[in-house]
Amino acid sequence: CKGGSVTLTATGGVSYVWENGLGLTAPGEVITFSPSETTTYSVTATGPGGCTDIDFVTVNVFQVPLVSLTTPANQLCNNASSIELTEAPTGGVFDGAGMNGSTFNPAIAGVGTHIVSYTYFEQVECPVTDTVIITVDLCTGVEDASIQFGLLVHPNPTSGFLLVENAGSLTGQAEFSVTDMAGKMIVNLTQASLDGLRLPIDLSSLSAGMYFLNVSQHGNRVATIRVSKE
Repeated sequence: CKGGSVTLTATGGVSYVWENGLGLTAPGEVITFSPSETTTYSVTATGPGGCTDIDFVTVNVFQVPLVSLTTPANQLCNNASSIELTEAPTGGVFDGAGMNGSTFNPAIAGVGTHIVSYTYFEQVECPVTDTVIITVDLCTGVEDASIQFGLLVHPNPTSGFLLVENAGSLTGQAEFSVTDMAGKMIVNLTQASLDGLRLPIDLSSLSAGMYFLNVSQHGNRVATIRVSKE
């Protein structure tokens, strides 16, 4: 594969000189080359009596394709709808929990962090893999989580701003984000202190519907609250 190396070995002589077809030579019985394109190498072997012989070997170099895998959401609730991952080029193989073709189903994958991979090759000797990480959180009974931790969100439903307040036991810094029901990030992460929290979140530009307000600490989601935009 392009960017790789190959080790060539000669036998039958007492000394050897390799040549790459472009006039560059190198001595040695065993030698390593890193050709950028298909190249024919020659080796000249000299025997103990001074006689020489030559042999040739062609190293085929295959191009390595550019492969990408993207996901519309890196964090989903376990009861969210399936999402479609996007791959390029098409025609490769997906692997990972919850995958069916290019579709990721969080309910099948289960709660946890999942690595989904996509492998594609034009030559079987040169596969290329890209990966994405998708975290599935337990979001059943999301309103119960807000009650447990004392997080107040009002007005809910709202036609514009939400106000998030902390009347419970959570302390320290937290990250707040809003996702749609499929887990796609709608409002990017905002960091705020939970001590004396009064955090306004602007939803005025969103279409009417249901959304999730997610609260995380140290990369772990601690609460998910369903909000309604009118």
